[in-house]
Amino acid sequence: MGISAWPRPETERHCDPAICASWLSRGQRVGIVSSHQFGRGGWRSGRNNLLDSAGLVLFLRNDGESGLLDPARAGLRGEWYRSAAESTGPMHEKLNSNQAWNGVRLDDGNTICRGLIEDLVTWQQTGGPEFEAIQRVLAALSPPGPEKLVFGQPTRISMGDRRLHPTLRVPYGEIPVTMASAGTRRILLLAYFLVWTWYGHLAACQTVGREPERSIIVLLDEPEMHLHPRWQRAIVPSLLSAIGTLDKDLSVQLIVSTHSPLVLGSMGPIFDKQRDKLFELAMDEDSGQVQVYDRPWHHSGDATAWLTSDTFRRHQARLRPAEVAIEAANLFIRGKADTNPEHLRTKEQIHQELNRVLDGDDPYRSYWMVATDPSTLPF
Repeated sequence: MGISAWPRPETERHCDPAICASWLSRGQRVGIVSSHQFGRGGWRSGRNNLLDSAGLVLFLRNDGESGLLDPARAGLRGEWYRSAAESTGPMHEKLNSNQAWNGVRLDDGNTICRGLIEDLVTWQQTGGPEFEAIQRVLAALSPPGPEKLVFGQPTRISMGDRRLHPTLRVPYGEIPVTMASAGTRRILLLAYFLVWTWYGHLAACQTVGREPERSIIVLLDEPEMHLHPRWQRAIVPSLLSAIGTLDKDLSVQLIVSTHSPLVLGSMGPIFDKQRDKLFELAMDEDSGQVQVYDRPWHHSGDATAWLTSDTFRRHQARLRPAEVAIEAANLFIRGKADTNPEHLRTKEQIHQELNRVLDGDDPYRSYWMVATDPSTLPF
């Protein structure tokens, strides 16, 4: 479902590259093995009861591409799904950003997805449960503060496109969703996929005569993309709340990748060490290989504490020039100035650089003055 893993060709001589995954389903261990075939240039996956055991799986990449694995829709799929399964592994629905907004229609007349633009207008005009649901989801995903994301009246945006487009109400009027900010469009697409996935699943279950799934796995790639910092620090708890508005009894597992200390900081109140995990993908300095590390979770507090934690390996939350100057100053204080760059070896050089890169009220200034000239102490 959009996994980017590409083994080096020379590995073909030593072993068959494979990715293995397993999980507990209804008390039993199940799994799947994806093997890479160099001749065909891609990964192929055995199904191994995947469709019957994984529940709903929704994958959202940072570029707007999405993937959906829904066991209830497996028996409703036609040739388009079979060809997708042959090339990518388990049968799933995969939409790029353009398809997510504008839909997928096949040459035989079947419609795989009508897209956000058309679906939202239809849901709003018919007043069905989908529109009520996406209003709740969008309210939960809105940025902190009084300005919630609310739909306006559909409108046409050009003579070349006869479709009605959904709009959002903003303080200065109503704007088409396609003209909203990048962050707002990202959140809107996330809300649409959640509602489209859940109600499509309910409809498929009714058609094939099976009970709806009670669990959903959401893989979210870089939720901070395009979001204002105050939005970043609320997005993960907001997503959990949004999914809860679809069905309060739905069990949710989030798998989130992020580069943002604000996103990590936002999970402090909801992170449960008994069931949640923090992993880091990092380059191993000795082998030169990317490794997955199981990191202990610490309630680091604010984003600054996370930025300077072992997870991000930043010594300070300051800009890089200030960090270099302070590290040089600390070495000077410890009598190791000879290891500094040549332009930061004397007290005068370091003092001048600190004056250049630090704010006037930076607390390090006082520490530097006292450490290098104790006579400045008031006692």
